[in-house]
Amino acid sequence: MTATVPLCNGCQQPIVFRKDEENDRWLRFNPDGTPHVHRQQQRRGGGGGRSPAELREIRRLAVLKAAAEFGASRPDMKSADVLCVAHRWLAWVEQPEHKEGTP
Repeated sequence: MTATVPLCNGCQQPIVFRKDEENDRWLRFNPDGTPHVHRQQQRRGGGGGRSPAELREIRRLAVLKAAAEFGASRPDMKSADVLCVAHRWLAWVEQPEHKEGTP
C-alpha cells in the first residue's frame, strides 16, 4: 500500500501536517522537517498594491456597471443616457474630498 503525500494548494509541493498540541492547531512542514512557507507571487504593481491606472479602470467599470443597473430599472432611458450618467458619476467619484461644511 502506498501512502499519498498531500500537496500544498498554492505551490504544489509535498507537505506534512503535524499537530501543535500546545496551541491546538495543525502546522505544515516540508518532508525534510523544515516549516513549510508558501510564498505568494508578487503583484504586477510592483509590490503592495495596484497601479493608479488599474485603480482608475476599476472605478470606471464599477461606475459603468452601477449606471447600467440604474438605467435598466428605467425603461425610458437610452444607452446614451446610461453613458452620460456614468460619466457624471465618475466625475463625482473622482472629485477631491471636501472638508466638512463645504459643498
